[in-house]
Formats: sequence, C-alpha cells, structure tokens
Amino acid sequence: MFSPDLDLDAVTAFLRGRFDGLEGVESLGAGEWSAAFAFRAGGVEYVLRVGDHPEDYAKDAVAARFAGADLPVPAILEIGEGLGGWFAVSRRLPGVGFDGLDTAGFEAAMPSVLQVLDAIRVLDVSSTRGYGIWTAEEVAPYGSWRECLLDVDSDPVGGRTHGWRGRLRSIPWATKVFDEGVAILEGLVEHCPEARHVIHADLMGDNMRLLDGRVTAVVDWGTAMYGDFLYDVARLVFWTPWFPEMRSLDVVGMAREHYESIGLEVPRFEERLRACLVHLGLDAQAYNAFTSRWDELGRSGERTLELGRGELR
Repeated sequence: MFSPDLDLDAVTAFLRGRFDGLEGVESLGAGEWSAAFAFRAGGVEYVLRVGDHPEDYAKDAVAARFAGADLPVPAILEIGEGLGGWFAVSRRLPGVGFDGLDTAGFEAAMPSVLQVLDAIRVLDVSSTRGYGIWTAEEVAPYGSWRECLLDVDSDPVGGRTHGWRGRLRSIPWATKVFDEGVAILEGLVEHCPEARHVIHADLMGDNMRLLDGRVTAVVDWGTAMYGDFLYDVARLVFWTPWFPEMRSLDVVGMAREHYESIGLEVPRFEERLRACLVHLGLDAQAYNAFTSRWDELGRSGERTLELGRGELR
C-alpha cells in the first residue's frame, strides 16, 4: 500500500518545474494506492497523482482512448518518476464525487450513470485478450469469465495484497463466512456467459464525478477488467448499505428497467448479477483481511451471504 510522505511545499516545487503560472495547489487526499493533488496552470485545472504502481496510470492512458460524449475520461498528459514514486498528470474535469451526493442527487444521477455503463459495455474489445484485470497491453490473465470468478481465493506471491489468505484463515469465523461465499459462487458460475466486455470495476467514490445530475468524469481504471458488464452494476448494488443516502434506491430495479427500455436482453440477469455480487464480496473480504480491517471484514462477509442467498437489494 502507498504510504505518502508528501507535503504541499514539495509538490508545489515539483510542479513549478513543469508548469508556468502554477497556482492553487491543494491536496485531494490519499487513497490506498496513491495520493492526489489539484492545481491550476494557465487557467486550466489539472490533477497530479503519485503512487507506487505506474501500470495504473498506463491503464488510465489506455482508457483515455475510450473518451466520448457518453463516457468522459480525462486525458493523461504525463507519466513519470518523481516525488518518491510514480506520478501522472491529467486534466481535472468538473463535478463532485459520486459518494458526495445526497438521496435526491443519487436519484437524479442514476440515468446518467446507467448511460455511462452502456458506453463502457459497447466498447470494442476485438483487439484485446482474456478475462479479469487487464494490463496496459490490453491483455487479461484468464481464459474464461468463470475461471476469473472462481480464482477469487488465490493469493499469488507478488500480488498487491499477498498474505491476505493467511490472515483471513487465522480467524475461524471469517474462514467459515468466506468458504460459504465460495460455495455459493461455485453454484452460480454455471449461469455466467463467456461474453466479454470492458468493466471499470471501481465506479464509486471520487472515481465517478457528477454535475447537475450528469456524469462528468470517469477516472482511475487501475482495476478495470474484461468480463460480464453486470459487474459494474453489481458494485453499485453491493456497497449501497455503506451510503445511507443510497439505501432508498432500488439499483437492481433501475438497471432492469433501463435494459428493458433500450431493448437489451440480459439472459439469466439475476444469477449473473448475484455471481458478480458474491465475487465482489469475497474480494472485499480478502482486502479487508490484508488491511486488518476486521469490522469491515465482518460487514462485507455478512453482505456477501445476504446477497448470495437473499433478496437482491
């Protein structure tokens, strides 16, 4: 995980060597893998991100090629080494983070969010290969979507969260919940098609920005995948309880109605969505074990079983 030791003076000095008319440098906060800063230069707004994983920024540069009227993705202007890690500079598009909306804001935004998911769903993947998280070369490691989903229990040496399995399996209750989730997933994958689409896989928080009910920016494609497009819908559904303002929204119902309205048939909608939800939950448990967030581990485990066996809300 990224442990930044950056202050505004160091960041300002770094940027001053690259941009004339620099002003307004401010921290946007740090996430798990990077820290971000906003600044202006020549009347244009930019974002600087600094982290340990240059491949994430390279994927953002690939995703910038996806940009269009229905999929606003900012251009990556520079990627390089600096400030004790790797950095990327991009244009800053307007808007507020998805998780900063109130209930009315979420309701107003959902049509635009679903249109963005449509734009991602129809991206051309004919020159790409594989399933799962793809590289900047647009190649993913798995031969099938089902293989990708069922490999959620793996803990490869060299992976960003290596060691999670040992931590989780040292706790009996966590092991039991995780294994129950895996068993549910094994029963669901037979209904999953091998169709392949681009999946953003992290459309929450500040990775999706909105203004006046419209999505204005889709950023941070580091965990983007190839697989079932319902995975992006599932992410919105899974995390709803974490956002009190979203709890009244029937995201599943909205998605169903949207696909019906555009004439898109989604065979085995419920089983496919449920498989994505359980995979998301298992992945969240693995991550919470890695970060020793035991309360969140329990909460994500409970949500996984609830969605795996109960009502999809």
